[in-house]
Amino acid sequence: MNNTGEFFINEINKIIPEKERENVTYQKFLQDYFRDELKKDHVKIFVGFKEILDTEIEKHGDIIYKFKTTDSILMHTRTDLLEVIKNLSSVRFIELDHPVSLIVPPGHVEEQSKAGETDWNMRLIGAPYAWDMNAAGSGVKLGIIDTGIDYNHPCLKDNVKGGYNFVDDGKDPFDDNGHGTHCAGIAAASGEYNLSGVARRADLYALKVLSASGGGRMSGIIAAIDWAVTNGLHVVSMSLGSRFPSSAMHEALIAAHNRGLVIVAASGNETVGPGFPAFYREVVSVGAVDKNKKPASFTNRDPGVDIAAPGVGVYSSVPGGKFASYSGTSMACPHVSGVFTAILGERKMENMEAENLIYETAEDVKRHSWEVGRGLVRIDNALKRL
Repeated sequence: MNNTGEFFINEINKIIPEKERENVTYQKFLQDYFRDELKKDHVKIFVGFKEILDTEIEKHGDIIYKFKTTDSILMHTRTDLLEVIKNLSSVRFIELDHPVSLIVPPGHVEEQSKAGETDWNMRLIGAPYAWDMNAAGSGVKLGIIDTGIDYNHPCLKDNVKGGYNFVDDGKDPFDDNGHGTHCAGIAAASGEYNLSGVARRADLYALKVLSASGGGRMSGIIAAIDWAVTNGLHVVSMSLGSRFPSSAMHEALIAAHNRGLVIVAASGNETVGPGFPAFYREVVSVGAVDKNKKPASFTNRDPGVDIAAPGVGVYSSVPGGKFASYSGTSMACPHVSGVFTAILGERKMENMEAENLIYETAEDVKRHSWEVGRGLVRIDNALKRL
């Protein structure tokens, strides 16, 4: 491992919990990752700069993207210039554009189901009470940061209002994987074909950051958060994660949260976590429970988990007008983002007020806080508090 690789690992170890710093497997993973990445002739990096972007930086590579909400850029440069760039007086930090992926639990199986068989999840969180009150997120903009959305699906077509493809710049954000469409249905399916999402009158936006294979890069997430802020979205839902912390992403999350965005993310399915971005305090980190309100076997158990929602055998939409039951904290996450969306449709409030409302009205499911956070999200309890 060269000096640059050691530098990157040391920067990561300043951020992650102590248990990960002492985790031999994780540290070996970092060693192997940076050894392989730094063998490449060219890399994409984030550069955080001080106040003004020094033109000196531009001499060392091509600037791909200047983020709108933070003082950072994404650039393409030669690997042998990394040491020079990090020592420029105008540079606050540099880091690689790390991989991210959708969150699928070990042994994940896609189960085909009949419509109406598995609405247990909506009943568990009190969604029928919200529907009876017509608390459905009307006029609230919800971004699904994922693999895209099948906006032709009969349960979603009336709610999808736009989006952007950050994987293939400017192309259609159509879902070529299925994961994003499933998450969108949980959060905001319209009620057609007996499938109702939590906030079934929300305005949905497909922010595609993951490819057909479910992989992506940190830069896509940050660009999507940028887009969400500049386009006036109210809530974003991220059923994805990375094993890498990122200063560039954290600064984007801080900026977005300071501007009023509610940010929800899946905690992860590695039993111990949460991952990133769920790790950051500006993000509502969601764990998964089953029909019996017990933590799912795969859900991350960590003090950073904020709240829990159904995530085992959850029925929702998939591309091509079809339906399936999936499991994972990926499925738990859009329940919570849907709850926020519905609540904000009933009363405008600051994001932190909405977060506290959701936490205070969660159902105590008699588990350790590091398994389920404040407990099971309950939209009925929250609406009764308004």
